[in-house]
Amino acid sequence: MEHKLLIHPAVLAAAITLLPLGLRAFDATGSLVSQGLTRDFIYHAPGVAVAEDLPLVFVFHGLGSTAAEVQYQSGFDAVADANNFVVVYPSSTLIGGDVQWNVYADDVPGHAGIGEPTATDDVVFVDDLIDWFCMNHQIDASRIYVTGFSNGGNFCYLLALQRPQKIAAFAPTSANLVGETTYMDDMLGASFTPVAIYHVHGDPDSVVPYPDAVHDPAQWTWPLSSFGSGDCGVSEYTSQNIVPAVDRLTWCDGSAGNGKRVELIRCAGLDHAWGDLPGYSASNAIWEFFSGYTIDAPLFTCAVGVQEMTYGITPLTLQATIVDNAIGFSRALSMGSDVRVIDPQGREVLRRQGFAGSGLSLPDLAPGCYRVNVREPGAAGLALPIIVR
Repeated sequence: MEHKLLIHPAVLAAAITLLPLGLRAFDATGSLVSQGLTRDFIYHAPGVAVAEDLPLVFVFHGLGSTAAEVQYQSGFDAVADANNFVVVYPSSTLIGGDVQWNVYADDVPGHAGIGEPTATDDVVFVDDLIDWFCMNHQIDASRIYVTGFSNGGNFCYLLALQRPQKIAAFAPTSANLVGETTYMDDMLGASFTPVAIYHVHGDPDSVVPYPDAVHDPAQWTWPLSSFGSGDCGVSEYTSQNIVPAVDRLTWCDGSAGNGKRVELIRCAGLDHAWGDLPGYSASNAIWEFFSGYTIDAPLFTCAVGVQEMTYGITPLTLQATIVDNAIGFSRALSMGSDVRVIDPQGREVLRRQGFAGSGLSLPDLAPGCYRVNVREPGAAGLALPIIVR
């Protein structure tokens, strides 16, 4: 079976809009092309320009909402200014008649949860956004984080399953994990990669039910107990009061070998809203959680851009024309190179050590966004994204 492989879509230039003179903060809007669609986003950084090597935080809006609304709702701009990171508010698309993220966890194209087979793959959109910020602002690839409200929080959970080796920590708010049962069982079982989860939720929530409705640690709490079981072997929580009306329910406290924490923040009396109560700021607490995590060995580096790494030799790219289900490099790799192909779930599907040459045959790959990691002797690693159609 032959698939057509293409370099990731070219990105469009960002349209920059600075704040009034005297305010040391940077606000901009940007656009890029992902899967043939022009996608928009808002981003904010401290200072009058975006400094290099900063952490990157994605904040995803809820169903029927907008990037601008969650920017205002979350107050993350102020948190970014105080803690020196870039915050991005992407816009979703129209799926099934609603403005929403494709949050359904499975391994087939579309959004099977609402019977929309042509829905865009928003996980690939996030890959494209990360590439854009690598190429344009050289963010720190080891410190990428995601949070989101409601439908945007559901999307965080999907990313926790499909991008655990790229995103350092996840903070869904007023959200849940939805998807195909067999797929989720596998991703939370045999294929599980430990992740750090900080879930904020009002109790009661009239739109997305609070996960631990009966307040019983012994009862399986979806999906926190599943992540707890995978991270540290614990499916029950312990509870600690933070401030009046706010409790921390902890499955994994970070003491396990992988250091991951799994926590649910219960905001008593809060309906379907961003988790702010007297004495507790969800956005500040989320950043505090995020700041404790990095990706130890990122799949790529943003030192000089995803596809612009300098080896001291001829730059390397992937050829756009692929023949017989093989990768064609723009030049021959040095003897002893290490080449890995990473699938959309962050799993290694091919590795060739001691490789040399300009062409590499691939196994039969399902459609999706893959990454080709290349390390030549004596050179920095390079990550080249490709799409299998």
